[in-house]
Amino acid sequence: MTGWRLAAFLGVFTLAGCARLPVDPLSVSSDASRQWLAHSEQLLALSAWTLSGRMAVRTGERGGTATVLWQRMGDHHQLMLFGPFGGGRVRIVENTAGAELRDNKERIFRGDTAEAVLMKGVGWHVPFRELGFWVRGLPAPGVLDDLILDERGRAVRFSQSGWDVDYRAYREVDDLMLPAKVFIAARPGTVRVTAADGADLGDQLSVRISIRTWNDEPEWAERNR
Repeated sequence: MTGWRLAAFLGVFTLAGCARLPVDPLSVSSDASRQWLAHSEQLLALSAWTLSGRMAVRTGERGGTATVLWQRMGDHHQLMLFGPFGGGRVRIVENTAGAELRDNKERIFRGDTAEAVLMKGVGWHVPFRELGFWVRGLPAPGVLDDLILDERGRAVRFSQSGWDVDYRAYREVDDLMLPAKVFIAARPGTVRVTAADGADLGDQLSVRISIRTWNDEPEWAERNR
């Protein structure tokens, strides 16, 4: 394991609010924590991928869905959103220089992060920095509460950065268990949702991600060989 990966891995468990391994109502063996440590190391090493699936965002009675294609290679992310939530087609690129969103009307929104430009261009708050860990079945580095594991040492749920994260299904991809369904919900006070007309829509926000396919290498990497 490289130095930065080790630092990120240890950071999850050494800050305040560390994980509980395991906690009721699940009854898992003491082997689950050892399996979790080994599994987490494999997941941290997965820093390049292409995933595709569906994303549904809802706040109160307002919501939308989109087909999502997320490609990552290190610090370079490219996200494509298709459908009503994406306004037809939205492309987001993020790297160490910042982030840019281009919509189907060729409007361009720039900011420091994918999260910021998605909020500017589409009006949805999605914590993409943390989500880059959560979609792999990992907590992000930082404070972590109430990590619950299953008997195979996989995350079932945890709370982090004001969000509750639940894993509804996993699938095996090249001998690695990766999430197939992830549900995240903002805790009260974490976000403030505002409509296009300025109306306050409250602080209820949830995101459901159904991952159809995983590939351990971005498609653009294959094209550039």
